[in-house]
Amino acid sequence: MKNFSISWTVSETLKMMTSKSFRVRVSNVLSAFKRQYKAVSEDTYILCSICEILDNPKGLRNEDIQRHLLAYIKSVRPKTSLARKVLRDTNIYTKRWIGNLLYSCDDPHIPRTNTAMEALIGRFKRNVRRATEWCRSNDFCVRWGKFLVFVMHVRPEAVLGLLGRLT
Repeated sequence: MKNFSISWTVSETLKMMTSKSFRVRVSNVLSAFKRQYKAVSEDTYILCSICEILDNPKGLRNEDIQRHLLAYIKSVRPKTSLARKVLRDTNIYTKRWIGNLLYSCDDPHIPRTNTAMEALIGRFKRNVRRATEWCRSNDFCVRWGKFLVFVMHVRPEAVLGLLGRLT
């Protein structure tokens, strides 16, 4: 049985590190990592540029942002196959959803992110539950695709009282 002491492990590792096959394996791993790093950093740059356009720091209108975003996507010339795939997918999704993507730029009352929209809906549902003393929100809030419909079964004379309690 071999002695697996620290000094033995270090000496065996040093022997292995000086072998040509070890250096070749390490070199192959490093070159693969460099290629992957290059592709991922290019993807990151493209996506960060798109995020910067969508953040709308200039306060542009919806149509101007759409035009700017599509022009940017068209102008990018990716160098790696991964970046080409990411850009192709981004282009497909952008063209599919761009008509409904940027309403929040024209209307400040519309939340800009999914998280902000979910928070708005959550606050509304909590306030309605508190006002109506209902346990579940399914009785008055129905989601269907991109639509959110609020349905309430309340007598007309009670509406003013409910609205007063929501604020």
